[in-house]
Amino acid sequence: MVSPVRPRVALAVDAAELWRAVPGVLRTPTVARRLHRLGFDDLESYLRDRYVDQRASLQAIARELSACSRETVLRALHAYQIPQREWRTPRRYRSAPAEVPPPPCGHLPDGTPYYAPLGTLEYDEDLQRVRCHLCARWMRWVNHTHLATHGWTQEEYLEAFGLSWGRALHTPELAEHRRTWMRGALATDPRLREGLAMGQERARRGQLVALSPRRPPPLETRLHVKEGQRSDATLALHRKRREAAVARQLREEQEDAAAHGFVDFPSYWRARRTAGWTLVQIGRELGRHDPWIRLAMAHVEGRAHLTPEEAEHAHTTRRRAALAAAEQRARELGFATLSDYLVERRGRGWGQKRTALELGVGFKMVRAALLLCGLEPIPVVRPSMPRSRRTG
Repeated sequence: MVSPVRPRVALAVDAAELWRAVPGVLRTPTVARRLHRLGFDDLESYLRDRYVDQRASLQAIARELSACSRETVLRALHAYQIPQREWRTPRRYRSAPAEVPPPPCGHLPDGTPYYAPLGTLEYDEDLQRVRCHLCARWMRWVNHTHLATHGWTQEEYLEAFGLSWGRALHTPELAEHRRTWMRGALATDPRLREGLAMGQERARRGQLVALSPRRPPPLETRLHVKEGQRSDATLALHRKRREAAVARQLREEQEDAAAHGFVDFPSYWRARRTAGWTLVQIGRELGRHDPWIRLAMAHVEGRAHLTPEEAEHAHTTRRRAALAAAEQRARELGFATLSDYLVERRGRGWGQKRTALELGVGFKMVRAALLLCGLEPIPVVRPSMPRSRRTG
């Protein structure tokens, strides 16, 4: 409610005194001509008709006279002893009428009842209002002024009811209105654009994340994730992505088979498997990782894993290939057999690691070669941890 403005002069007792009590800006010939064009003889009859009978607002009267402000019209009303109406919020900005609150949905740990589900801001499409958790009122905006009547702040409200930290507590219609206003402001205000660009640059550099406090995800975020995982739209998106991945895999398989001179990928796969190639060897030839090879195996053979017999055969094949490579390397170093090389290096005090580096094979393969040659591998002695660090 607008507090009434007291007139600067005492209340008049006759017409002359009333006229002199009117603000000077309304006693000009320009205002008199405007009143005459509107069909009024004096300012008092105009104010009583427009303000009392037609219930026009002070701002509308000031705009119609085009020579004063809202406060000047208010002083003129007091000069003519016209009572001021009680100011009310326009209907479009007015909250929905108060209703009998429904039964509470539950109580917070401190005993405070709440009237809307946790983790969501309840919205009524017919009323175009959101519900306050504390009093069950339907409002266009649960702003800080309303929360102050409950003794709450916006941060406390968001945290208590599991809402996202950046959650806007107003209706989608008001959000669209504010979005439109902000777009217009960005188009006309260069300072606003500079500030926005500065904030975006800080966000790209990660400075905003460093400044923001670390908080656990609120209940609203967790509910949205669960709802998104179960929704039909998410399942359809996952199905679409899966189909695209399968199509891409088949296309890559066909390209790899053609690059190695085969009509299709099943022909290439069967030829390599018949020749005794392991999955690792096929992956190295194609330059593909293990999940890709196993998916290709599922397309051709209908399974993505080897049987125990096939796994043992693949292990034996890899060990034979590694031993053959080590034998070849030993001959390049001037030894007749791999056994002669290992005996000579053992006599010089070489360990498995140094021997593996020279042969170009793995540590475990050198250990297996030593066992095949009847030599006992040197036990690996790990350095002990100091007692102070061990008991730490």
